Amino acid sequence: MSLKPKFRAPLAAVAVALFALALLVPGASAAPKLPTLVSTPQYKAFTQLVSELRDDRNKPHTPGEKSTFERQLSAKHSDVANRAKSLFARGKQLAKAETQGRFQSAAKKIRAAERAELADLRSQYADKTDAASRDYNDDLDSLKSRYSKRIKAAEKQIRQLRNQKAKAKSVTRKDAIQRQIDGLSDEITNNREDEAEGLKRLSESYKTRKKALRAAKAADTAEITEDRQQALESLRSRTNRAFNSKLADLQQRRSNQLAMLENKLQAGRSYIASMPDAN
Repeated sequence: MSLKPKFRAPLAAVAVALFALALLVPGASAAPKLPTLVSTPQYKAFTQLVSELRDDRNKPHTPGEKSTFERQLSAKHSDVANRAKSLFARGKQLAKAETQGRFQSAAKKIRAAERAELADLRSQYADKTDAASRDYNDDLDSLKSRYSKRIKAAEKQIRQLRNQKAKAKSVTRKDAIQRQIDGLSDEITNNREDEAEGLKRLSESYKTRKKALRAAKAADTAEITEDRQQALESLRSRTNRAFNSKLADLQQRRSNQLAMLENKLQAGRSYIASMPDAN
């Protein structure tokens, strides 16, 4: 007796489509652009110092000057390394906000679709319940009408027979008429008993039909709700994978940045080490 729409798309598939669409279409959930490390003042100051040290690597410098260069190089390296760390943390926050924003947007659409489907389901079952009630009342009226006609016809015959009995002259004739009256009275009693049995059967059948409708509605509602949960779980899983992919990219970028900064630091130190001592 399931009344779910015949071609209802599984909500899990809807979740996948909505999330994929959210990834393709920019909107309010799109994260602000994260600045690159090479655009930061810290990186520019560090690379400028390394360039200056490279240019001065063949010029004589005192040990004190070289120590100053080393401190400056280490300090600027620390500054840019800290900046890379903060950019990574900020990038992680933005990736989380972006994927969660898209998750919430798609989840709202799934819940809206579920609410619409449940409303449609309730409407369908309300129509079925109303139809069952109409059928019951129609059958009830038909049965009552049928037995009412039979009983009224028998009662009319009884009245006619009583008139005939009152006018009858012989005892034999009166007895014969009375037997007819008794037979009709029994018939009325039987009809009333049959009517009561018929009413009972109709009532039981109506209750059974309503119970089956309620059970089917509960099963269909549970299936839709389960579909919604599966859709949200699928959406959540895809959201986590999207975030983890972005996080892996950020980690790889940070690893490359740190390696690049370490190479520049070692290059700067080699430039300092190669500087001739001043007399």
